Amino acid sequence: MEEFFSEKLSKNKILSFIDLMRPWNSLIYFLALFYAAAFAQEFDWSKIAISAAIIFSMYSAGAILNDIIDYKIDKKSMPYRPLTSGRISIHEAKRVMYILWSSGLVVGVMGGFWGIMLALSLLIIGISYSLWLARIPFVGPITLAYGSFFVTGVLGLIILTEQISFQFIVNLFLLTLFISALISTKDFKDAKYDAVYGKKTLATKYGTKKGMRIVRKWILSSGFLLGLFTLIINQHVISLVSLLFIILALIITWQKNYTKVYAYERILIILLFLILFVIFL
Repeated sequence: MEEFFSEKLSKNKILSFIDLMRPWNSLIYFLALFYAAAFAQEFDWSKIAISAAIIFSMYSAGAILNDIIDYKIDKKSMPYRPLTSGRISIHEAKRVMYILWSSGLVVGVMGGFWGIMLALSLLIIGISYSLWLARIPFVGPITLAYGSFFVTGVLGLIILTEQISFQFIVNLFLLTLFISALISTKDFKDAKYDAVYGKKTLATKYGTKKGMRIVRKWILSSGFLLGLFTLIINQHVISLVSLLFIILALIITWQKNYTKVYAYERILIILLFLILFVIFL
């Protein structure tokens, strides 16, 4: 999927910067915000726009930082990326990264106290993930999921309604645990080159076969908890949806092409949020 977008966006400098920021990936975080809005039945579009701008700026800057740090690995595993292909220099990438961080903080101030909290949270999480946490098995994908989906959803709900719901927090917490299992499949497509450069991930620590077995157990246990909780609080439709997505996620993990596994799992995350969004509407 990334190679497809990189090929299409390699025509000029502006498109290459768009490719560097990976805006299609931030779509998933926007869905967490809309999930919160649908749950609360609160669609204040000015607040949603401010929150979305913060998410886009901070996520895009984090994506650039991750590419800068992983430059040596990506040079081998993803030579088509803007930095590794030479379409954009590291100096240019850093300049855009600082502009995005600054923009996100400015928009955060416009959103008030909780807008600032959202911007600072995503800033700290993005830096911590790229510099340290991405290199720790289990911790990396869990941090990325909770630091992005969970934080975005919870703070998004507070920004929109100025209150919080215990039911929403538990629901989103379990949903994020399930999503973190799907996100962990990213480690497998990069396993070969991560191992060469000593990057410790689930795939490099346990091997791809054993690691994927762990992911399947992770999907099953987290999906079961999500389905059980929604069943207890009489959200039967969501329980059925959870069961369906557990089955689909497990089927996908049996693919031998790990690049396809990761691409399909991201599509699955988007579909899951869209369905939940429609249910709460």
